[in-house]
Amino acid sequence: MYDGAQWIEFSVNSAADASQAVMRTVNYALRVPKVLILRYYDRVPVQEVKLSRQSILERDGYRCQYTGKVFPQKMLNLDHIIPKERGGRTTWENVVTSSIHCNSVKANRLPHEAGLKLIRRPSKPKARPFVSKLIRGSCDESWAYFLGDKTG
Repeated sequence: MYDGAQWIEFSVNSAADASQAVMRTVNYALRVPKVLILRYYDRVPVQEVKLSRQSILERDGYRCQYTGKVFPQKMLNLDHIIPKERGGRTTWENVVTSSIHCNSVKANRLPHEAGLKLIRRPSKPKARPFVSKLIRGSCDESWAYFLGDKTG
């Protein structure tokens, strides 16, 4: 780990490889660090993930939760595991991505009544710092440790 002065010295005294981004100033060619650690801060803003069609599709990876197959967005529906007619609510734990075919087969039944089985139990995604939304899948591999599982 380097502080600012150490980073300038490191940048000046060592050559950057071809994959390393460089920021030029009048006096220096500074390597652009891939990770910055903020040592002191006051409250990192956290944004709740809103329950929406798009967020359910993203949570499930555009994958039918009954067959495991990935489909284009227009070929997918949202399915209430416990149908609304039976008191099922629109919650993270009760709504999953479903192919149009599976949703039609299931209709207003419970999955086992339609001969279907969920490939995984649905859950609410973790709230993430605001940065995760900004980078959405376009981060450097070296960031994974700091951001958790996936950033998209």
